[in-house]
This record gives sequence, structure tokens and C-alpha cells, in this order.
Amino acid sequence: MNIQQAFEASKKEKKPLLIIRYDQSLIDYQDITDDKKLDSILKIQKNRELLENEYVIYKLNTNSEDLVNNAIQKTFILYYTPNFILFDENGNALDFYNPINSAHIGVDIFEVLKDTLSKAKIKLEKRQILEEKLDNNSITDKELYELVLLNSEVHLKSQNLFNEYAKRKLEITTEIIQIINNQEFKTDDPIVEYILQTEKPEDENWEYYQLVLIQNISEAAQMSMDKEEFEKATFLQEKYNRKVIKNNSFEFEGIPLYDDKLSLHIISEQILEEKINFYSQTNDTENLIKYGNQFAEFFLKDYSIKKNEFVEKELINGDYIFSLVSKENLDTLTSKVIEDRKDKDKLRKIEENRYDEYTADALNRVSWVFYLLIDDISELEKATDWSLQSTVLKPKSYFYDTHAHLLLKTGRPKEALESEQLALDLATKENDIKYIEEYKIEIEKIKKKL
Repeated sequence: MNIQQAFEASKKEKKPLLIIRYDQSLIDYQDITDDKKLDSILKIQKNRELLENEYVIYKLNTNSEDLVNNAIQKTFILYYTPNFILFDENGNALDFYNPINSAHIGVDIFEVLKDTLSKAKIKLEKRQILEEKLDNNSITDKELYELVLLNSEVHLKSQNLFNEYAKRKLEITTEIIQIINNQEFKTDDPIVEYILQTEKPEDENWEYYQLVLIQNISEAAQMSMDKEEFEKATFLQEKYNRKVIKNNSFEFEGIPLYDDKLSLHIISEQILEEKINFYSQTNDTENLIKYGNQFAEFFLKDYSIKKNEFVEKELINGDYIFSLVSKENLDTLTSKVIEDRKDKDKLRKIEENRYDEYTADALNRVSWVFYLLIDDISELEKATDWSLQSTVLKPKSYFYDTHAHLLLKTGRPKEALESEQLALDLATKENDIKYIEEYKIEIEKIKKKL
């Protein structure tokens, strides 16, 4: 039966509905074998009879494309998927949890369920009374707080409760903000505006909670491909990250490990890449071109200056960390480690190579996205240049492969063949079997274009 029929059967037979996650592990072992699967309890005749006598059983396939199945799942906060979801015979959620883990070895699963059912029904009654008060606008602040906690225990979505929380301007405690950051909101939800406008200097984690809220909104927008919401969320991400960095610049002033300029640089890069990924998924080529160009320019403009700044900062940070090593630990270091730390030319070369490799990888990523999704020749020519730059900075086989693809797409098969051959030579040198075979196939494809 499907999940809708399971609810109907539960009501008809007057039994609780027990949804069991399909193929979920019974015990948290690293090596999961068939006899340690929660699903396997249904394969034992005695267990199945005991369960089916007390409950209507439905096996949840979290990957199902069934619309009703998915609608039920969307009732809950499914950042993790439970072993059990328990409903009463009227379709009210009773519990949503993982009752069996390594701490429960030897526990009678049937007794656990009976105990859960008994306690959950009491809480359900309380929840229903409070929900009725909420509907009638007669719920007190204290009761609203209690209802939030009750819903949280069952992992129910509670946007309306938190928006009411914001309307009343109730205090956002650490417990409440942590619950909020497991919920799903949009930028125009009153609770979002309320939290972002609230300052709590006494809570050193408050700005982190704000950022988590924004990040969760952004991730939800990406999953639903909601362009408007994504753009609002990324704007807020950058704004509040900059706020945190600015505040930290005062707190960590003079400490080499903290560099607000470098932190701002990293944030800008991350936001740009998020935009590229989003517009790639939504096939929005106009914005993909816009932000792809910004991303490449971000790395290439004033490259030598930014590279030197990065290297100098890393050398200073390295010296600072080394200076923090206590005398006791310093005595345990080998003379080679100490001498290597003194060899500034060698250290500089290491950091320069690291910066080049990081940049080359970024340029390769955006070049490949353009190859896959962009047809405008002038934009593809830019991507070809970015790709070429990646091979100059760090000659890797898959960088040459990207360059070959772009050369072929822009109508230069002879040059593409040369680049693909370089990719094959490097893969052969590194004995990378997977890439060797892949590049050989690509070479044959290119030869047919000559």
C-alpha cells in the first residue's frame, strides 16, 4: 500500500501508524550487514506478527518520487531521516526519532515503542490544546514557547509559530535560535527580519546563528531553484559576513592569523561561486556569463599583487604559529623541521605553488562550466583564455583536457588535439588509468574533426 492507504488503514483498524525507514541500520555499526538492518526486523516472523498486531506498518522509501509520500515528508524537518515516524490512528504525529543506536544494544524494541506511544499521546494532547489556543489568538507567551518546544520534539515545521514569536518580539534564547536554524524559512518571514535586526553582544555565538539562518535560506532556495529568494539570500550572506569580519577586525587586531582583507576576499569568492553554481543549475546563461566573468576577473586582476600579499601573510602566519610552540614541544621537533622553517625561500616557493594551484583550479572550474552551458563564441573565447591560464599556473592533465574541449568548441581542432595529447602525456606520466582511457577516446573524437 502507499502511504495514504497506510493512514486510512490506521484509522480504520484503530491502530497507530508506524513508518519505518526502508533499509535503515538497526545499530550504528560501521560495517552494516543484513542482520543489523532495522528493515530486517520485519523479516522475522515473530517480530512481524508482534508489530502488525499493534501497529499498521509502512516502510518509508526516502528516495520515492511518489507525491503523497513526499508531501508527508515535507511536513517534517528532514535534515536527517529517522528510523521511525509514529502517528496515532487519527493521523497526528506522535514521534519522529532514532530510538535504536549503539547505546540501545539489548533493548527490547517493542517495549521502547510502547513506552514512546504512551508518553507521546500525553504530549500530543497538550500540543493540540495549545494549537487550538493559537488558532483562537488566546495563547500566552509562555504557552507559545511551550508549543514551540513540543513541535520541535516531533520535528514538525513551525514557521507560523516563530513568525508569531517575532510579532510579539519575544526573547530569542539560545535554545530557540537552535530550533529556528533547523527549520525552513524565507527572507520575508517576520522571524528572519526579527533575528537579523536583533543585536546580542553578550552572546558570542549570536552572529554565527544569524549567518547559519541566512545560509539555510540560501541552501533551500538553491534546492527549490527559487531565483528571487536565492538572490535575496546571497545579498544577506555577503552583508552579514562583512559585518562579522568588520567586528572581528577590532577583536583580533594585531593577531597575524586574522586578516580582514583576506577574509573579505574569501567571502566574495564563495558568493560568486555559489551564484555560478545556481545559475548553472537553472540554465540562466545571462547571469552565468555575468558572474562567470566576475569570478575569472576576481582571480586574474592584479594577480601578482594578490599572490604576493597571500604569500607574505602565510609566511607571517607560519612564523606566528611556530612561535606559539612551547619550549617543551620545540625540543621534540627535528632539526630538519627547524631548519625548514628558517628557509624562507623554500617556504615562499611552497606558498606560491599553493596559490597558483588554487587559482588554476578555480579557473578550470569556471572554464568547464562555460564549455558545458555557453554557446556564445566570444564568451567561449574568454573561457579558453582562462583555461589556458590554468595550464600555465599548474599543468594538470584535466586542465589541458578542459582547454582541448574549449578549443574544439571554438573551431580549433588542431590546437585541441595538441592540448588533449598533453593531457594524455601527463596522465600517462602519473599512471592515472581512468584519465588515460578517457583522453584516448577524446583524441580519437578530435581526429575525426580534422
